[in-house]
Amino acid sequence: MIGWNTWAKAEQYCEKEGGHLPSLHSMEETKFIVSFGTPDGWGVWVGLYSIDEINSWKWSDGTPTDYIPWIFGNDFPFNNDNINATCVYANPYWNPTGSLINDYCSTVNLFVCQIPAKVY
Repeated sequence: MIGWNTWAKAEQYCEKEGGHLPSLHSMEETKFIVSFGTPDGWGVWVGLYSIDEINSWKWSDGTPTDYIPWIFGNDFPFNNDNINATCVYANPYWNPTGSLINDYCSTVNLFVCQIPAKVY
């Protein structure tokens, strides 16, 4: 599923479908998610967020934050001086292999859901 929404509404939709916004743990996963973005800069929400400040990040599915490829190879988010930019999207514009940028959670972006495969 791919659509447009704010971070919270996108995560809520994914949870209703039995999943979450994607968590990224490798460059391969990041490239795959970025492929849903647009060349002119529309990014794709990922499940990374901060509930208190921009230096404390969590994945919405509860997995470890062992891999966070911030834009420009930084060890910190792009909007580092903006404590209100606490949701994150993957952006193909600056780096086709994928970079993460923090933004206002009320921004509307593309989203896809990461839903575990069902075994029948």
